[in-house]
Amino acid sequence: MGLTIGLDYGHIDGRERRLCTEMAHLLAFSLQRRDDIKEALLPLTGATISWQEKRRQMETTDADVWLSFHVHPVTDHKEPGFASYIDCCAGLTTRSLQAGLHNGAAYILRQVDVIDWGKKNDTEAMPGSLPLLTWAEVPAVCFEWRYTTEEKKYAENPEWMRKVAEQMVSGLRPSVLADIQAESESRTVEK
Repeated sequence: MGLTIGLDYGHIDGRERRLCTEMAHLLAFSLQRRDDIKEALLPLTGATISWQEKRRQMETTDADVWLSFHVHPVTDHKEPGFASYIDCCAGLTTRSLQAGLHNGAAYILRQVDVIDWGKKNDTEAMPGSLPLLTWAEVPAVCFEWRYTTEEKKYAENPEWMRKVAEQMVSGLRPSVLADIQAESESRTVEK
C-alpha cells in the first residue's frame, strides 16, 4: 500500500519545533517499517509559514492523510499533558486513525507522567477550530504536547521519542490504513 503523509510541525521555533519535527519523522519512519505501507512525506515548509501558505500547500499536494505536531512549553509544573484533535465532522476512518495513534502515544506518555487529556474534536481546542483540520479533505489528526520545557528532560531523549512513535504506529489497525488507501483511490478516480 502506498501512503502519502502530510506533516505539519507547528509554529514555535527552537527546541519545541525540533521536537515536533523529530516526532513527525520518527512516526513516518516507524510507518515505513511496516510491511503493508510504503509512504512519502510532504512537510509543510517554512519555519514561520503563515496559515494562508499552509492552506495553499495543502490544496496543491496529494497527501492521503495529514498529521500535525505541536509542542508547547508551559509554566505550570502541574499541567504537562497530551491531547489529539480531529475535525468535529470527521468520519469513522479519521476517528479510528486518531484512536490508534493517540492510544499508542498515551501508553508511553503516561509512563513519564504526561496526562492524557484525551481524544478531542477541534472545537474543544483553544481558541477554537484548528484550521489544518477544517481545511484537510483527507483524514487529519493534530497532536499537542504541553510540558515544562526546563524540567521534562525525557523530551530530549531520542530513545523515548522513538518509543512514542513506534507505539503510535503499533496502535493502528491494518483496516484503518486500508480504509485510508481506499478513500485515496476513490478520490483519484473522481478527479
